[in-house]
Amino acid sequence: MSPEQSVAPEIWEKIPPEEKTRRANEGASFALKDVFIFQDHPLLPKYTLTDKNKDNYETGHYMIDFKNQYKISCKKINSANDAPIDSKCIQLSIETRNELRNKISSYYSRVPVEDIPACE
Repeated sequence: MSPEQSVAPEIWEKIPPEEKTRRANEGASFALKDVFIFQDHPLLPKYTLTDKNKDNYETGHYMIDFKNQYKISCKKINSANDAPIDSKCIQLSIETRNELRNKISSYYSRVPVEDIPACE
C-alpha cells in the first residue's frame, strides 16, 4: 500500500509535510508485515470475529500468520500433483499467489529487531 493508504485520512492530514515526504520516498510497502489476508470465497465458511469492544463481525476473509505455522503430515498428499482431488477446494489466483510470495520473501528477509546490533 502507499504511505497515504497506511493510515486513516484524518491522521494523514495531521502528519507534517516532512514526514509525508519521508514516507513517500520509502515508497509502497506491506501493511501488517507478519500476516497475509486473502479474499473470502463462497466455498469457505464465514466466521465471527469479536473486537476489543466486544463487537462481533462476520467475515469470510482468511489470514496466514507467518509467526504461527504448523506442518501438516498427511500420507495421502505427496505433492500438488499427487493428492486426493477433494483435498483442494479453492486455489489462490496467480496475482494473489505472487503477492503472497512477495510478502513471505519480505517478511523472512528482514533483519529482526533482536539481530540489528549484531549486524551493525
